[in-house]
Amino acid sequence: MQALRSSLEGPWDRLAAEALGGPVAAWRNASRDHGDAWVGVATGVDGRRVVLKVHRTADKHRREAAAYRRWGTALLPEAPRLLAVREAAPAAIVLSHLPGRTDLPDGDPAAPAVHRAAGAWLARCT
Repeated sequence: MQALRSSLEGPWDRLAAEALGGPVAAWRNASRDHGDAWVGVATGVDGRRVVLKVHRTADKHRREAAAYRRWGTALLPEAPRLLAVREAAPAAIVLSHLPGRTDLPDGDPAAPAVHRAAGAWLARCT
């Protein structure tokens, strides 16, 4: 856990703190095994949370940031809101945190539909 905390100090803490409007009290790794991005949930001292997504490729970052900027809640009102963007490598976005689960266990029958819906939303946006 110390290694994770060390990797979050500096630009990620600053970016999350900017979105939270105050310091980060804790981080939770919410990454998926597919490895397209590192995802962390930052919790502020007041309990509010934001999601930080560090993209592994500039192209994926560009597409996702553009989708949130252009379409975001216009196509899907319940979508997270884009709160901050870091364009310098490694590129990252900060999103509002929504209640609910951020993962589906392997074999969950809802997983294919959830992933199709997310992909369809991104396809409409780009």
